[in-house]
Amino acid sequence: LVPVMAIPVSLIGGVFLMQAFGFTLNLLTLLAIVLSVGLVVDDAIVVVENVERHLREGRSPREAALLGARELAGPVIAMTITLAAVYTPIGLQGGLTGALFRDRDIHVVTQYAPEFREDLDDLRLASVLTPSGSVVDLGTVAAIEKREGPAFISKEDKRRTVTVLVQTSDEPLNKLVFQRILPALGTVRVPEGIEMKMGGEVTRMNDQFVGMSIGFAIAFVLVFFVLAGQFESVVQPLVMLGAIPVMMIGVFLALLLTGNTLNTTSGNGIFALMGVVVNASVILIDYINQLRREGVALDEAIVTAGTRRLRPIMLTVSTTFFAMLPIAFSQAEGADVYKPLAIAFMGGLVTSTVLTLVLIPVLYRIFVRSGPTTAEES
Repeated sequence: LVPVMAIPVSLIGGVFLMQAFGFTLNLLTLLAIVLSVGLVVDDAIVVVENVERHLREGRSPREAALLGARELAGPVIAMTITLAAVYTPIGLQGGLTGALFRDRDIHVVTQYAPEFREDLDDLRLASVLTPSGSVVDLGTVAAIEKREGPAFISKEDKRRTVTVLVQTSDEPLNKLVFQRILPALGTVRVPEGIEMKMGGEVTRMNDQFVGMSIGFAIAFVLVFFVLAGQFESVVQPLVMLGAIPVMMIGVFLALLLTGNTLNTTSGNGIFALMGVVVNASVILIDYINQLRREGVALDEAIVTAGTRRLRPIMLTVSTTFFAMLPIAFSQAEGADVYKPLAIAFMGGLVTSTVLTLVLIPVLYRIFVRSGPTTAEES
């Protein structure tokens, strides 16, 4: 019940910011609330578990609460700032990065009544005012004949364009484009002066992928600087960020097994997962550093930290995993749009948790040699 007490506080803050920025409750904001509640409960679980450990060691409730909270104040603050750094690029990312500009030519269209348009001879006798002010028959200045033509003329950059609209099938858009449409277009002989290009959802998807790639790079750099400032080290943040490539294994494996693809929705799931994965590394490495400051040997500190932080890490991961479970298996209308996000998140969370508990201590043992050491290590 103690970790659950943090939920109302997070909801109040979230609703206040939504109101301030003009957002409403919808499927996307509810998804964000689910994720934020899971993250807040994660932090509370870590603190409560640390307090319980001190209680089991014989300390009084007051002493255990103060000591347990003091030990994790730094990591919790670091995790919160890290999450803010990860999600900032998503908040700043807009829609399409390009804009479509059309020319402003003016087309004047005149049309006779239907009864005067049935006979070509009648059209040839139609009166037309010339620039000199005289009136002549239309047939003297124009050739009148029946032809098939477009109902309207569309121009882009002062060039005539023809838009071909295609209704997509149930196949993923990137698979449909790269495996079927583009190979088919490659076999079409295009006359000189004519070019073909993709638009619509394809343009939007490409722009979103570029924006997400840039956002991911920005988030990575921001997280690195936040952790470097918090731990006063350059090597330790790189060790923590080593969990990110591991999580991608689970992301791609989960998408492959469920028949989904990497798209903008699953890409947002990777963004969300990035903060959670780094948090587990922060919890582990911070406790290793704490034990080393207390004079514990390097290898013993790594083993002890892994043993004592295993339970809170597994609890936090389980909480976040089960929070995403209803979204991944939802059958509600419109839920298919957000399923790739939840599936990518859950797949990456499982593999990163299992492998991080082994990989991060190993990387720490190999690369992190600075800091307080015991006489035995020296």
